[in-house]
Amino acid sequence: MRAFCVGVLLTACGVVAAADSPRTITVGKHRVCLVFSPDGKTLAVGSGDSVKFYDMASGTEELAFTGHTWPIHSVAFSPDGKLLASGAGGFRDGKPGGEVRIWDTATGKVKLSPEFWPGSDVQAVAFSPDGKSVAGGGRRGLRVWDTATGKLQQKVETDAAVLVLAYAPDGKTLAAGAFTGFAHLWDTGTWKEKVLKGHQSEVRAIAYSPDGKTLVTGGVGEFKVWDAGGELQKTVVHPDTVWAVAFAPDGQTLAVGSGGPRADLKGEAGLWDSHRWSEARRWSSAGGMVGAVAFSPDGKRLATGRFSGAVEFLDPVAK
Repeated sequence: MRAFCVGVLLTACGVVAAADSPRTITVGKHRVCLVFSPDGKTLAVGSGDSVKFYDMASGTEELAFTGHTWPIHSVAFSPDGKLLASGAGGFRDGKPGGEVRIWDTATGKVKLSPEFWPGSDVQAVAFSPDGKSVAGGGRRGLRVWDTATGKLQQKVETDAAVLVLAYAPDGKTLAAGAFTGFAHLWDTGTWKEKVLKGHQSEVRAIAYSPDGKTLVTGGVGEFKVWDAGGELQKTVVHPDTVWAVAFAPDGQTLAVGSGGPRADLKGEAGLWDSHRWSEARRWSSAGGMVGAVAFSPDGKRLATGRFSGAVEFLDPVAK
């Protein structure tokens, strides 16, 4: 990626500030989604109609991918970092719509634009662990495509919008959170489905632990802990809506993003011990909900994205 300097508030020696004074960049005025590259050198941030890339060593914006015609809701790197998927959607003139783009990260060009359901937004995208498939979820359900050819591999209609997606580390299960308040587990070999019930409202967050033994789903006023087979292990009450969850690479810590959707409300990022399921640390500031959380591959950085268009860098290691 060709680098060029922009005036962002990152430190060249490590990006992350002290725990109580996180560094912040303002990407735009729209909801932020984000993901670290597999090598940890780059953070991809989707907001509005573009994806921007930030170099984590120098603190500069490297480049931006533009071309979406709808607001971006989700971004995902392929396991080798050579591709980036982005999903977008919304309403225009009272009608829903959306799109998926799969970008070549070396050239910044769109490699594939697989067709989603007409009249459906795209809320989530996820690559399979082997990088051979990419899934997209939205208002009409789920679609899975071959990343080499763009050929449709699977189509699943759902009763309500798919909001979030996560592949199990072994790739044998694809998990989704839906607007119904249900989580869905699909066997990626047979596409047999298991439905997990129990949330009060829509499932806004989902993540597998690195060892694949635990699945966490988040929603209004709580997050739930399930085993790999979909058996409920624990319900953790939370004071606000849980919009995002992510496990640290060692699996010992869960990052939780929460808050209200309006920019004038406070949002919070918390770190939870994944054995005792107790909250160890919390950051709170104005700027609306924390709708995205991501650990760097080495676990030393935590990036959070806010509804207001801001990205904060926190130090999950410092006490």
